[in-house]
Amino acid sequence: MKDFGAMACNGNNHADNCQCNFGKSGRATTRSFVWKGWKPKSVQGYFTGPNATCPECRKAVFYIPFKAGGGAYFDMFGPPWPKHPCTNNPPQYSPYTTSGKPKLRSLPTTFEKDGWFPFIARNVERLASGTIVHGVGLENPTIFHLGALTDLMIDLTRPIFVRLLPYNRAQMDFFPIDRTDPSTVDVFPDCLNDLDLLLLRAQKQ
Repeated sequence: MKDFGAMACNGNNHADNCQCNFGKSGRATTRSFVWKGWKPKSVQGYFTGPNATCPECRKAVFYIPFKAGGGAYFDMFGPPWPKHPCTNNPPQYSPYTTSGKPKLRSLPTTFEKDGWFPFIARNVERLASGTIVHGVGLENPTIFHLGALTDLMIDLTRPIFVRLLPYNRAQMDFFPIDRTDPSTVDVFPDCLNDLDLLLLRAQKQ
């Protein structure tokens, strides 16, 4: 049974369970946001438009929470992750209107033009010679085995993007567990075990 004693929030782009009291006062006091995690069933939802509202200018933006608490607002979802100008200068262009509707969404965004695609990590192996990340692209059933020659501390609950480069190279963009800003590292496809990483390390020396 619904409780009609409390006025529900009616703020544009607010979460269904938002308790910011917008309906009573006409202005938001707090912002409740539920992050669904970077999972195959929820990833598509992040590409339909902004999921939050800037508390300063009320513009529709993308909000990414941090594991240790808090979060950051971005004008675009995906690499190169331009931060919203209220928290980062200079101002950045957003492909979405203030109402949350895409501006000519048929045109590719910056990350799409640069070859980035959403990546779902299935398993992360931290080995003596580096790290191997096993996973699939959002719309690509091919299983990728991406090897890095460093120890990667990837927050699997936040967005991960990958782009393939010439000469059997690739890059991965992710949010580290112990940092608030995304990081981009070089990775190598088709790494299946520690021996593959050792061979790559020998080739780079």
